[in-house]
Amino acid sequence: MSRYNPEDDVWEEILVSQRLKGAEQMVAKRGRICVVSAAGISVVDVVAEPPRISVVELPEGFEAVAVHVLPRMP
Repeated sequence: MSRYNPEDDVWEEILVSQRLKGAEQMVAKRGRICVVSAAGISVVDVVAEPPRISVVELPEGFEAVAVHVLPRMP
């Protein structure tokens, strides 16, 4: 995973993980990126130093097909 640095006009590597390879969908909100891949759903916290990755456990028999970020309810 990389981010673009417009000041230096370069891409900077943030995190390398096998779980992110072959990503089918990604959505970002508030410093976190949710990724759907063959490995399941992973959440990358890019605000943390160093960035960390968490795995979302799916119920048995289910697979991830889409990911959405919903607004928080008051």
